[in-house]
Amino acid sequence: MTKTLKEIAKDREKVYKELLPAKIRDNAYATKIDGITGIAAFNEAKPPKDVMSKYRMKIAIDILALDNEKPFLAIELESSADPQKVMGLFPLYMLTRMIKIRKQNHDLNQYPIEQPFLLLIILPELSNKLIEKWIDLDHKIRELILKENKQSSLTDFEICQIEDFTPSLKRLLERNGYDNLI
Repeated sequence: MTKTLKEIAKDREKVYKELLPAKIRDNAYATKIDGITGIAAFNEAKPPKDVMSKYRMKIAIDILALDNEKPFLAIELESSADPQKVMGLFPLYMLTRMIKIRKQNHDLNQYPIEQPFLLLIILPELSNKLIEKWIDLDHKIRELILKENKQSSLTDFEICQIEDFTPSLKRLLERNGYDNLI
């Protein structure tokens, strides 16, 4: 199953306004909510200038949470449940060094990644066959992406369906020392 952009927008609003713990929601931004036109991640210490678009990564973050004005959690609402498509997010987040938030076409701020960065991917409804694929891939992704690459900005992740969002977020935060935000 693949979700439409309209369905993704509804899910983004639901996650942002209803499901995030208040301590996180009060320090979070969501694309297309409250005047935020986009949240973009970059792979260099400073965002590219002029026509240096080849250095800009192709990530549009759905929801970004800050801890003491530092980005620490990205929440992605993925439209496809196919592991091959979703896997593309991991190497991009591993390279993220700077995040830029735009509000009504003006830069709201630019945040360097200076602390462990977490990723929560929310998938559409999964078939039993896809659930088996994801269970198999979870361990492999952790070994190959997180443990083998010490230079990665991405330090941990969770993948879930929207109905499992709250416990998945809680596990991710607890594993990484953010118990105070739960």
